[in-house]
Amino acid sequence: MQKHRDITIQRIEKYIQSGQFDDVNMRTFLWKARRSDTVRLSVYAVPDLKRIPFNEAMKGKYEETRVGERFGPSWATFWFKVEVTIPEDWDGEYVLFNFDPDCEGMVWNVEGHPLQGLTGEGGDARHVDYLLTKSCKPGEKFNFYIETACNGLFGNAGGIFPPGANNYYTLKTAELAIPNHVGRKLWYDFQIIFGMVKELPSESQASCDALYTANKIVNVLRYDMPETVHEAYNISQEFLAKREDIGTIDHEIIAVGNCHIDT
Repeated sequence: MQKHRDITIQRIEKYIQSGQFDDVNMRTFLWKARRSDTVRLSVYAVPDLKRIPFNEAMKGKYEETRVGERFGPSWATFWFKVEVTIPEDWDGEYVLFNFDPDCEGMVWNVEGHPLQGLTGEGGDARHVDYLLTKSCKPGEKFNFYIETACNGLFGNAGGIFPPGANNYYTLKTAELAIPNHVGRKLWYDFQIIFGMVKELPSESQASCDALYTANKIVNVLRYDMPETVHEAYNISQEFLAKREDIGTIDHEIIAVGNCHIDT
C-alpha cells in the first residue's frame, strides 16, 4: 500500500466527499433516517431589503414554498414558517431538523426568542441542523420560524472583489433526520486519523499507521450493511487509544469565539 500512497489517499478522499458517491460512501452512515414529507414550509419576503423585528415579521403574508426555490437578491430577508410532524413510525428517537438555505439563518420560537444560528453553503463553518427533541413521540408537532439573510458568512463578496448585488440562494434542504450517533463518532475519528495522514511527514511511522488504519476502515464499511459501522468505529477507537498508550503528548486547546449579527 505504501508504494501507492497517493492513490490510497485519493481513494479515501472519495470515500468522504460530498456530492458524487455520497450515497454509497461514509456519509451514508451519518443518518439512520431522513424524511421531508412531513415538513410544511411557507415564506414571507420582506420588502425593500429591510431587516425587521420578529413582531413585524409575524404580520407578513406567508406563501407556500418548497426546497429548490431560489431567494434573493443580495441582502434580502425572508422569514420561513416551519410546521413539522414526527412520522408515526418514529418513537423515542433523537431528531434534528436540517435546513440549508445556502446562506445565513436564525431559528426563532413562536414566542419570538432567537434559538440558534444557521450557516448554509459548504466549508468548515457549515451548520444547518437544529435539535427538535431528544426523544420524539409519533405524531408530535413542532412549529417555529427561520429568518434567512441573503448573504454568506462574510457577506456577498467573492474574495477581494466587490459584493455582488444580485446574488440568489437556493433552499437546498428542509427535512427531519435521525442521526446515527456511532456513525457520527466514526466520522470525527476519521477526520483526525486522515488529518494525521495528510499533515504529518509522509515517511513518519504515525502517518503510515494512520494511512493503514484509514484504508482499513474504508475496506470494512459497506453502505448496504449498516452494522459494519460498529466494526469500523472499533478500529478507529483502537488506533486512537494506541496513540495514547505510546505516550503521545496531549494538547490543551482553548477556544475563543465571538458573536456576529447578520440579521
